[in-house]
Amino acid sequence: MRLIGWLILWSSLLPLSSWGKPGTNGKHDELLQKMRTTKNTREKIHLYEELFDAYMEFDRKRAFRSLEELTEFAEKKHSREGMAKAEELKGLYFLDFQQADSAIFHFRKQLSYLSPRQPENRAKIYGNIGLMFNAKNQPDSAIIYFNKALNICRTTDCGSAYCGVLNNLGMTVFNLGNTKKSEQYFREAYHCSIEQGETGNLPTIMNNLIIASISNGKSNNPDRLFFDFLENPGFEISNEVKATVYMNLGSFYFRNSQWGNAKKYFLIADSIFRKTGKRNPEIIHFLGNIYLQEKQYPEALGAFREVIRLFPHYNQSGKLYREIANTYAAEKELDSARFYYELALKTADSLKIQSVSAALEQTKHNLDFLRKESEIRELTWKQKVKESNELRIRFIGIGIIVVLVLLVIIAVLFFRKERGKRRLNEALIQRKNERIREFADKVESRNRAIAEIEQKFSEYRDKQDMQEQLKEDVIESLFLDGDKEVFGYYFEDQHKGFYEALKRVAPSLTNNDLRLCSLTRMRLSLKETADILNLSVDAVKSGRYRVRKKLDLEADVNLSDFLNDLK
Repeated sequence: MRLIGWLILWSSLLPLSSWGKPGTNGKHDELLQKMRTTKNTREKIHLYEELFDAYMEFDRKRAFRSLEELTEFAEKKHSREGMAKAEELKGLYFLDFQQADSAIFHFRKQLSYLSPRQPENRAKIYGNIGLMFNAKNQPDSAIIYFNKALNICRTTDCGSAYCGVLNNLGMTVFNLGNTKKSEQYFREAYHCSIEQGETGNLPTIMNNLIIASISNGKSNNPDRLFFDFLENPGFEISNEVKATVYMNLGSFYFRNSQWGNAKKYFLIADSIFRKTGKRNPEIIHFLGNIYLQEKQYPEALGAFREVIRLFPHYNQSGKLYREIANTYAAEKELDSARFYYELALKTADSLKIQSVSAALEQTKHNLDFLRKESEIRELTWKQKVKESNELRIRFIGIGIIVVLVLLVIIAVLFFRKERGKRRLNEALIQRKNERIREFADKVESRNRAIAEIEQKFSEYRDKQDMQEQLKEDVIESLFLDGDKEVFGYYFEDQHKGFYEALKRVAPSLTNNDLRLCSLTRMRLSLKETADILNLSVDAVKSGRYRVRKKLDLEADVNLSDFLNDLK
């Protein structure tokens, strides 16, 4: 019994029946014009895809060249999306030519360009690779890739692709003899199609589900199941599917030696295939065997010969020749029987030679496939190295930019700080200059006062009663409190924290004591100190003695040294 496959071709590739139609080659000129004017990378990739479809209608070599141009464009633009699309279309191109190894090679390259954020696309590619391994008659590898696709689709919305993966996985395990597992997959595919509203493929899935159910012994009367399926108004069933359903019914009854029912359904299937313009050699072969069982030898020979005439490369020709020989032997035509027995032997020998050649060819293909896999790994490695280098250059560039930005920030902060210092120093200098001017003005006032005193002294030196008045004028003129303030300011500026430290050692020191200490720290002599303070030398000595007592100094300690060492 025959299962119906469901190809998972997710692409804008046109159906085979539409390729090669005359008069469809005008669209590519319009697409080429658009490609010359568009600047958008994604839009240009889409135009390349449409151009490939257009060329496939009349010039497949040119179609493949358009894919090479798309690859060059994507590499130039560093577009992973463009590279993925080019590899996908190349895979479908080789799939159409039944070149499974080349198709697998390009589908795997497509995987290397896909983003991890595109799991549904990855599932579709796995499904296509699984189909190609089925075409290579490597079901174990096909199952591995179908399961990869299935695992993604169970956690990600793959749409109707999920239904296709389930159907194709069911077909693969059915052909390996696991009918129970295949029925489970077909049933899941059926429910998936209902949920997705994908009724177009329901007939295919239903046919496969019924066959799996019958194979598992769940029905001894499959007619009702198939007729319910064929008469379902919700399905749009193609003639090819109908013919396959009747062929499956015929196969069921043939296996159970019910020749009448088998012949009836095979004849219905053959008549439907005739309407589609496609004959099926297996149906005609089955009919010949039924005629042989019913001893209708001329009808059997007619069916067998029709297979040879219509299908000269029929893959069951050796078996067919033996059955023709058996038919002639039954009719006692021994020469003809001998001829076909010898032809069957020659065919068997030829098949052995072909088998050996096929094995050698398969080995060659496998070696080519291994070479292509090696190329994929090499390309993948080169791509990773390229990406690594680009990433390293990017990081180095970012690092240089960061360093430059930091240097600029540091330079700006430094210049702001220096400008602040400069402004502060200018303010301090300005303040000092103001105080100096004030001090100069006071000195000038004192000098004028001294000149006036000398003049009065000369006028009143002979008048005793004017001495008291003169004394008061002298005191009033020379009592300039600002001198002390100015002196304290400049002294503190040059000896930071001296007064504060001195107060911590002897809190009882008066302002006059502090001024005496500051002059002593400057190592001025008694006379110099007396002149500045307008005191007698003895008064200065007494003042120093008083300070030593307050500081609690020993007799052998020099006051000037102590004050200079004070921190």
